[in-house]
Amino acid sequence: MKLPIPSLPGRKEKPEYLLALLLRQEKACAVIISQEKSGSTIVGKHEEYFQTNLEDASEEEWLKILDSTISKAEITLPEGVQTQKTIFGVPASWVEEKHIKKEYLIKLKKMSSELQLTPIGFLEIPEAIAHLLQEEEGAPTSALLVEIGKEYLSISLLRGGRVIETKFGALVDSPAKSADALLRTFENIEVFPSRVILFNGGYDEKLAQAFISHQWSRSLPFLHVPQISLLPEGFDAKAIVFGAATQMGFDITKALTISHSEIKTFPTTPLTETSEELDSPEPTNVTLPNTETLPDTSTLAHTDLSAFGFVKEKDIAAIHEAPQEAAKETTEAITTSLESEMRENPSEEHVQKGFTVHSPYTEKSNLRIPDDPQPFPIQSEQEENTTISTAPLMEKLMRMPQTLLSLIAVPSLPRGRKPMLILPLLLLICIGLIGAYVMFAKATITVSISPKAVDQNENVTFATGGNDFAKNTIEAKTTSISLNGSTSVPATGKKETGTKAKGTVTLFNSADLKKQVQEGTTITTSNNLEFTLDKDVTIASATGDIFTGIKSGTAQVAVTAKQIGTEYNIPSNIKFSVGDNSSLAGKNEGAFSGGSKKNITVVSQADMDKATDALPKSLESKARTQLETKLTDDETLLTILPNFKPSKKDFSEAVGDEAKTLTLSSSVTFEGISYNNEDLLSFTKALIKEKFDPKLTVANRDIENTLKSIKQKDETSVTAILAMRARLLPKIDQQALKKKLAGKSFETARDTLTEYPQVENVEITLFPPLPLLPQILPRQSQNITIEIKTDE
Repeated sequence: MKLPIPSLPGRKEKPEYLLALLLRQEKACAVIISQEKSGSTIVGKHEEYFQTNLEDASEEEWLKILDSTISKAEITLPEGVQTQKTIFGVPASWVEEKHIKKEYLIKLKKMSSELQLTPIGFLEIPEAIAHLLQEEEGAPTSALLVEIGKEYLSISLLRGGRVIETKFGALVDSPAKSADALLRTFENIEVFPSRVILFNGGYDEKLAQAFISHQWSRSLPFLHVPQISLLPEGFDAKAIVFGAATQMGFDITKALTISHSEIKTFPTTPLTETSEELDSPEPTNVTLPNTETLPDTSTLAHTDLSAFGFVKEKDIAAIHEAPQEAAKETTEAITTSLESEMRENPSEEHVQKGFTVHSPYTEKSNLRIPDDPQPFPIQSEQEENTTISTAPLMEKLMRMPQTLLSLIAVPSLPRGRKPMLILPLLLLICIGLIGAYVMFAKATITVSISPKAVDQNENVTFATGGNDFAKNTIEAKTTSISLNGSTSVPATGKKETGTKAKGTVTLFNSADLKKQVQEGTTITTSNNLEFTLDKDVTIASATGDIFTGIKSGTAQVAVTAKQIGTEYNIPSNIKFSVGDNSSLAGKNEGAFSGGSKKNITVVSQADMDKATDALPKSLESKARTQLETKLTDDETLLTILPNFKPSKKDFSEAVGDEAKTLTLSSSVTFEGISYNNEDLLSFTKALIKEKFDPKLTVANRDIENTLKSIKQKDETSVTAILAMRARLLPKIDQQALKKKLAGKSFETARDTLTEYPQVENVEITLFPPLPLLPQILPRQSQNITIEIKTDE
């Protein structure tokens, strides 16, 4: 009986590694999870973009991108350790009725087999994000989850922590406009959640401000201006890891969670406020109460005219004394309505104490929402004054119209003097607005340019020793590694083998002198079968005369066939001739035997050459992967050159040896030739500068370089054909242009910009958009933003 081995103090636990592979529309991301008793942690991560997109990528591109992504994520793992157990994060469009669609399932199975992965499950990425949001915010999320990529965007409708529907679309305009257009494709939606969660790979506050200032289409069923939130970088990867860890029962460490403070939420204004009252506030990490199911107070806000100093057919002095009481009644009505609704429908997203929220991942787990004694906090007058005094100057100016209008109602004045006071105040307000407009208004000029597409092919050389663009030479770097391997090829050589026939021959000498015949002398049958004497022999001379008869001298000798084969097993009484000597002859008295022949397979020189070529090819993929890990992110592996000359001892058999297969085991040295991406871009820019209009320029993102016909020139250099495709744009000095346009009218600005080549359209927007004021750009050039928009 074997006793269990006790756990010795200090023995280190061997962790188990799990791979989470996220497949996005434009990129693939690999995350390595280490599971130990202390909990689950992320120990490796890497992502790479597809050249096209997830749907249009070929299987070869899939395999290349996934292999590279996983390999680079596994760099941090111990030597010899690879991940196999894999959880896939897939787009919502891949899943139908909780199962991966057949066409995608077949592709995943093939990729898993090629990469030696063991799939153990999959998660929908939007559903995983919703689950992690619920965990971090403490309540099921109702929002529009908007993921924005380089060329695509997707919107998932979340209600009560569940993904109701997901739509995909191309990014054909600005992200906000594209999202607006995609939202209009949703059908049978009564009300959209008043929260938009943006996911763009990081905190892009300019993107958030664009969504805050966007005027949503009137056809969209928003009850309020949607609140904007930003998710941090890597939220999708942590969501998949978190979902996997939750369902597999792993302990979750802080490395797998995201603090709620990392989810940036931007305050916004209700629909009842005008666009003049909007500004670009700093993001705050607070969560505003969800107001989707609250009664619509826009009518109340629009009809409350007491702030303007008059109410139709009412005495302003009588009604102006009770605004605080009316506000209190409105708040109580809203709170009562909300509590009533939640008692009737506890599964809605407004959750108070005592209501249970079911997680979409584990129906058995219940989340409890902590008490909120004041779900709709109302600031005291002192708090409000403090907020105003510490707000930015622009925010104070935007509050001025509302503050000044509230001063118009002066019930103590005689009725006849009210217009006299109102008109100067209105004039003062207008002057203040114009001053604020001139000093603090911001303008965005969007210039639509049609790029000039150019294509160019150039013969280039990658060589060590530095860049020489005048000679089309780009600096190359060499890196070498050695790998051990073996390969086997079938033997194809043919060879005959067997035994030689043997027998005894009687030699006759008719000459009058004795004859000596040496060993190895050839004797031949009448049908040209040759035999050789096994030893020397002496034959006596002939005796007798013509009258008594001549008797030849005789001697017996053993002979052996010259060749193998059964045809040399001749019968008895066969006559032999001995060379050209006419006085000698032979005859066998008995039959010959022992001759045999057969064909066998042996190793040929061609087999050795084939094995020599096959061994480097079998190690090429592994060598490329290991060489790429030695490169920096700014370097690209151009080609690999095997240096291999095997010796005889590396082969299992020699040429001519009988064998079925030939095995070659040896070490192969690979030389990797790489280049710096910036060097290639610099060469392309120099080529463009030399051959095209100097008034045009090109950005790095508008250059597409492809290397083809790569050939080895010598041990340290490679030649190739560079296929360059670029989109040229006019040179625009934005700083000088902003100074030139400051204080100019919109029309003058458009005329100035259309003088540039390839400019198709110019759009100018002001913030805040104040009506009835002349369309003039800000006088402060720093308040002007120029955005260049190119047609894809």
